[in-house]
Order: sequence, then structure tokens, then C-alpha cells
Amino acid sequence: AVALISAGMGAAPLTVAPRVVRVASQTAAPGSQVVVPVQLLSAGDENTVTFGLHFNPAKLTYVSYAAGADVAGGTIIPNLTQKDNGQLGFLVGKAPDTVHTAGTRTLITITFSVASGVVADEMLPLVFADLPSARRIFSVNSTQLSGAFANGQVTGVTGVEGDINGDGEVDGGDWVRLGRIVVGLDPAPTAGGGFMRADCAPFATRGNGEVDESEEIGERPVG
Repeated sequence: AVALISAGMGAAPLTVAPRVVRVASQTAAPGSQVVVPVQLLSAGDENTVTFGLHFNPAKLTYVSYAAGADVAGGTIIPNLTQKDNGQLGFLVGKAPDTVHTAGTRTLITITFSVASGVVADEMLPLVFADLPSARRIFSVNSTQLSGAFANGQVTGVTGVEGDINGDGEVDGGDWVRLGRIVVGLDPAPTAGGGFMRADCAPFATRGNGEVDESEEIGERPVG
């Protein structure tokens, strides 16, 4: 959208960021659980978002949901009647008379179990739909606002942490490769199983989202 603001004799164009509700895509090992955030790229005037979310129930199983950090004190109304058929519905609202501030806001997190038969790099789509809840964005006075809904996915990863080369073994070659990545001689893997195998530390949290000098070579499943 484009708005006009007064500037002396004329008007200057002001680009307004579009509203987007998106699935923040994740990676997960077969047989594990994965927490998927649903986020709002806010323009600063939204109060409530509703949506349906579809998934393949042969690959993903719905476990639970939790309120996102940006809807504290608000309301979540789930529609889980079709969860076994791969369809979820949610209304996620801020407290009355409050709006999201502009920026990336986490509305809700949804936990799924990943089927044990999922293979490496298999993409499991999470698709917005109008059933069982319609895709809508509302202002604080219930006016429907324009906006887009961007699908995401869970991508299957396999192997063990520290296996940077992806050959099924953790050995000296992985230690050398990780060292080269840390000092900047080689690029770090950017996504998927490669990144999860390289991001080995801290041990307790299965990585911290960065490949840096804290990494530890150790053999355990990714995810």
C-alpha cells in the first residue's frame, strides 16, 4: 500500500509495510516433536487474526498449542474438531483496545509430532486455508484489514550432530571442517540437516542457532 504525506508544496510517497501472517518453517528429526511458530508481520494496527492451517496427518500429528509472547493477556480460541484430518483452526486476539506494535510478532506456537518414516530433506507443508477458520485480520474496532498469509513447512533431517560431512560418521574430517567454518574459511550450512549437524552447542539445548567457536563434536541424533 502507498500513503501520501504533506511535504511543503507537494506530497511524498510513503511505503507502508504489508501485513503478513506466516508459518516460521522448522526442521525436525523423524520421530521427534517440533514447535512451529505462527507470526504476524505487523503494520501496527492489528488486534485479532483468524486462520485455518492444514497439514498431512500421515506425516505430522497435532500435539498442542501455546500462546505466543506477543498475545500475553489476550484470547486464543482453537477449533480442533478436524485435527485428526489434518485441519486446525484458531482465533488469536490481543486484549481489548490493544494492538500489535509494528514488526514481527509471534501469535501462537503449535507443536507437532513428526512421523518416524519421514526421510531426510522431506518437506511437510503447513498450508493456510479458510477451514475450519477463515483467514482474516481485524483491527481493534473489528474492521477487516488487508494482508497476506504465507505458508511454511517442516523439513525432515536425519543423521547425528557433529557429522558435518554427512557421511554417517563423526571423525577427524568433521573436526577439520567445523574448524574451517568457525574461522571463516568455509561457509556454514544455512539450513536443513547440514545446519543442525553443525550447530552442536550448547549441548543442553541442541544448539543455539549459530555455528561458532562454542561448537562441540559429539555423537547424538539431530532434532
